[in-house]
Order: sequence, then C-alpha cells, then structure tokens
Amino acid sequence: MNALRSVLYEYGHVVPKGIAHVKRIESILGDPNSDLPALVLEECRDLIVQIAEQTARIESKTKKARALSMATDTARRQPTMPGVGPQTALAISGFAPPMESFKRGRDFTAWLALVPRQYTSGGKERLGRVSKAGQTDIRSLLISAPCPASPC
Repeated sequence: MNALRSVLYEYGHVVPKGIAHVKRIESILGDPNSDLPALVLEECRDLIVQIAEQTARIESKTKKARALSMATDTARRQPTMPGVGPQTALAISGFAPPMESFKRGRDFTAWLALVPRQYTSGGKERLGRVSKAGQTDIRSLLISAPCPASPC
C-alpha cells in the first residue's frame, strides 16, 4: 500500500494512509486522462491485485480463527468481555494455562506481566514498572485490542 502511495505521490497524486483508500487509488489508475506512464500503470495495477489477494487471504484466515474459537467453550465465552475478540480468546485458550490454576484475575494478569512490580514495606505501597516478560502474544492482543462500541 505504501509503495503505491509513494509512486502516485511522485506523479502528484496524494492518497491518505490506510487500506480504506484503495478505491481512490483504483479510480486514479482507471482514469483515462491519467498522466501516469504505461509502465507505472501496469505496476500499480499489479500491486492492487496483490493487495486484493492478501486481503482475501487475511479474511479467510480470520474466518477460520473465528470458527475455531467457537469450537471450545472457554474461547466462546471470552469474546463477551470488552476488548476480547475471537483471536484473543483463541490465543488465551491456546497459550495460557488453565484458568483454574489462578486464584483471581490479578494472578492471571501477573502471569501475563500486565501489573506493575510491587515494592511494599510497612504498609506503604510502591508500584514499579511493568516488565516485558510473560506471554507476549496474549499481552499484545489485549493491549492493542480496539475499544468496544461503548466509550472506554
């Protein structure tokens, strides 16, 4: 996508970032009065075809992940929590130990390394930094999860 944007920018066509603007690029390439050389048009159209193929592959893998996450009971219940989708639920059920091994949610978040380190002395609580240890796949899915429809 960025290669397309940069080639079009060289010829004076500015396209915003994001896959949502593929249609705009297609309209620029399909314009009969385009100032783009024939070789550039051919290469850009080839890139558009590659983007369409990759998008189709990503969508099919996402559908497979959704279907697989609906196969297990735990993974089926987890997407009801805000910020947890089918891929995150599938990662938790695949990589995390059984939830029965944790006494409470804080123990699970400590296992994921999402809680700050505690330095407690004499009743005074001091929180340190959050480490980068733990299961990185699950942690990154939970942190980068999009917000649900309700405000976060």
